[in-house]
Amino acid sequence: METKSPSIEAVSTLLSPLDCQIRKAGGPGFTCDVEAQRSANSFAVKYSFNTSEGRKSLITRNEFQVGMIDTSEVTHFVMYDGDAREYFLVTPREAGKRGRVLTLATLGKTFEEMKADVQSRWPKRIVWKFTRPEVALAELEGC
Repeated sequence: METKSPSIEAVSTLLSPLDCQIRKAGGPGFTCDVEAQRSANSFAVKYSFNTSEGRKSLITRNEFQVGMIDTSEVTHFVMYDGDAREYFLVTPREAGKRGRVLTLATLGKTFEEMKADVQSRWPKRIVWKFTRPEVALAELEGC
């Protein structure tokens, strides 16, 4: 009989890298011993690893980084939430002992709405490089 390993829902990797989250769960960190299994039609990945308490799994969020916007103050991330099917502008800021705080702004439901919103926030910027989530997902499905 196969036993299921306890699953832990990961926080955004913008808040905490996978290595840290796996270590916090009692695992070895993000090493070659960690097994990864991507969920079908999703950006979420299940990472399974051994701990002193037995096997555990960490499941990442169904999110995709569409692009980055570097400014002189901070780097902003344009993210797509595959569950909500919405685009967000995520701005991480260091919060001292508390770690990082993420500020979120909704950019829209479609790629076109997101792009128009971002371009209105930085009207002097000329070059934009965004990846469409559906294209990235199709490429992942082909692997």
